[in-house]
Amino acid sequence: MIKIYSNGAFHDLEGQKIYVNGEWVTLKADDMIYLQGAWHLIGEGEAPATAYLYGTGLNSNYQLGLNDKVNRDEFTLVSNTLVFKEISCGGSFSAGITTDGKLWGWGANNQTQLGMSGWEKTVPTQIGTATDWTTVACGKAYLMAINSSGELYGTGYNNEGQLGLGDLTTRSVLTRVGTASNWVHVSCGISSTYAINSSGELYSTGSDAYNMLGLGGTGNQSLLVRVGTDVNWLKVAVGERGALALKTNGEIYGAGDTWYGFLGAGGGTTFKQVVTGTNWVDMDIGHSHSMLLNSSGDIYTAGNNAYGQLGRPDVTDKTNVFAAIGSGYRKVFCTTRDSLAIKTNNDLYGCGQNTYGQLGLNTTTQTNTLTQVAGKFKTIATGRFHTLALKY
Repeated sequence: MIKIYSNGAFHDLEGQKIYVNGEWVTLKADDMIYLQGAWHLIGEGEAPATAYLYGTGLNSNYQLGLNDKVNRDEFTLVSNTLVFKEISCGGSFSAGITTDGKLWGWGANNQTQLGMSGWEKTVPTQIGTATDWTTVACGKAYLMAINSSGELYGTGYNNEGQLGLGDLTTRSVLTRVGTASNWVHVSCGISSTYAINSSGELYSTGSDAYNMLGLGGTGNQSLLVRVGTDVNWLKVAVGERGALALKTNGEIYGAGDTWYGFLGAGGGTTFKQVVTGTNWVDMDIGHSHSMLLNSSGDIYTAGNNAYGQLGRPDVTDKTNVFAAIGSGYRKVFCTTRDSLAIKTNNDLYGCGQNTYGQLGLNTTTQTNTLTQVAGKFKTIATGRFHTLALKY
């Protein structure tokens, strides 16, 4: 049961009244509330207190953090001593923030994307000594992070200006980006970075391949450049050929390649609305497909379906049109050619190529429809061919 803290005590939300559109409404068990980036049923059962780190999929560079290079095809416990609150997957490395605010990294470090010395890290290893990290995002071979002061930092490969430091020089330690201290969101692609500040302004830097920076086709950037003039951006999801951005009013916009129509009605050199409606709450994007989630818990997919990543059994592409494939979900995720989604009851489902077992289905066989993964999940993070989870 979801609770609210008021007058020195916790109270069940079910049965409480809220004032909406000029009248008082009593909350019921099957009503939903938006918390921490996802929709939850008011009356959903309480999850266990702790969700631990698990990994599955490609493990060629220790990116699963399991102290070996053996691929996994089911979610395998990484640590039951470190308690993570946020996780992110890069190309062949991973990172996360524990509940004490420490930042950790593991996997490939060939471009010093972990912000420390050494070619690889076989298990989660602390990055620096700070204990005030709040957000982390991994690109293909670089890492960005925000601390509790709203400062943005980056480390790793910087060949296209993706660190936003005004040059193309790779960094070996976390380096502060600019002087602003109001950053609240950052997301990374192969070599394109997007950040949103507390004023709701969207900025981008790095590779402008496929016009995905949304800056009108001005080319690569090495400093964060403001995207348009809107002040209601909430978060960005970055793929290999484009980006999706969600506004606080529930609209979703896309910039980048129009190949396979995976950006719906969006795409091109500027961010354009990809689908009508103002009830969208989440989205993600892969190589050439994307997923959207609305406030009713319905999933929609578009783009390339050659590997079953759209969750349609006929493996038919959906060009420029988003089609519904399921309901009852609270969060969506994409790998390069896979899709995953978590239901409101914390069940995880996946479909797609699954070459390295990144869906965690105890197989490496392709699946064309959303198939349940064993266990209960708080959240997951997806890389190109590996997946991490905070699993109960």
